[in-house]
Amino acid sequence: MKKITFKLFFTVLLVFSGTLQVMAQDAPFPGPGTYRIQVQGEDLYLTLPDDAPVASGEFQTLTYEPLDETTNRQIFNINATEISANDFTLESVISGKGAIEILDGNDISSPVGVRNSVPGTLSNQFDVWNLTRGSGTQFFSTSIVTGTAWQDLSARRRLQNSAQGDNVMIGGGTPVAFDYRVATPLVLSTTDFDTNSIAILNPIKNNTINISGLTSSVESVSVYSLLGSKLLDVTASGSSSLEIDASSLNSGVYIVNIQAGSSVITKKIIKN
Repeated sequence: MKKITFKLFFTVLLVFSGTLQVMAQDAPFPGPGTYRIQVQGEDLYLTLPDDAPVASGEFQTLTYEPLDETTNRQIFNINATEISANDFTLESVISGKGAIEILDGNDISSPVGVRNSVPGTLSNQFDVWNLTRGSGTQFFSTSIVTGTAWQDLSARRRLQNSAQGDNVMIGGGTPVAFDYRVATPLVLSTTDFDTNSIAILNPIKNNTINISGLTSSVESVSVYSLLGSKLLDVTASGSSSLEIDASSLNSGVYIVNIQAGSSVITKKIIKN
């Protein structure tokens, strides 16, 4: 009897531990900040088509794309509004993109994207989103006011579709669940220094990140986790090469930012 009881207890403990691990991988909306917005359980993120500003009178539609750490197309600032504690605006960190908004208020299945609008200024609240539904994983429009195509529908519109390459659309069906990954915007210009000579020994050997071919304009080297947390930061001081102690890093994939003035190049490294 004791053996059976112990075995049952051990089985329950394993199941509970597995549940905790799955829960720890999820990152529902924690509040205002800068994030990548990921389809829960998928390598798909809300993504803009390029890093250029939106031309006057034009718009760009969001799509679902795999993670890309070399661009700011998947990084958004989320800010609180004065409407309610549950409502927020989202804005691309890329200058000239503007707020994420419903692009056609006359369409109950409108695409969602940007047209270089200032967050919180659109009529009918087409750029205000409730991010607290579904324990902070669902993405609902706040707009159900008169003048919308769905004014007589009882449910707010929510983000739909979640296949790679799909346009992000609103709809009335089952909402897509999202996780929010803390992100650090990249400065993408590389015009201030030559990047061709820079090399990083990859994967990392002997707990040391070896970087060679640095120019005198390089000021610092930083190492980030894939969630955007800065883990290491080293001053270059004009050195042509650096050896950075990586013993504090666990096995995994990291992002190295090499900065010279207003320019940053980004490289991915692996620690086995």
